[in-house]
Amino acid sequence: MEDSVSLYLLTSFLTFVVVLILIFLIKREKGVKKISFLEGASFILVITGIAYGSTSAFGYTLVCGGVIFMMADLFVRFKDKKLKKRK
Repeated sequence: MEDSVSLYLLTSFLTFVVVLILIFLIKREKGVKKISFLEGASFILVITGIAYGSTSAFGYTLVCGGVIFMMADLFVRFKDKKLKKRK
C-alpha cells in the first residue's frame, strides 16, 4: 500500500513539473503575462494536495484536480496558439 501511494505522489508531482515547464516555454515565447485562473487554481490544488497527500484521499483528489486544470490550461493555450497562426 505504501509503495502505491508513493508512486502516485511521485507521478503526480512529475506531471506537475513537466506541465509547468511546458507553460514556462509557451510564456517565454510571448513575453511576460499574468498568471491565468487555471494556472493559479492548479498550482494551489497541487500544493494543497501534496500537503494532505499522505493522510487522506482528499489530498489525492486535490492533486488530481490540479493536474487536470494544468492540462486544460495547456489545451486552451495550444488551441489559441493554433488559431492565431491561421490568421
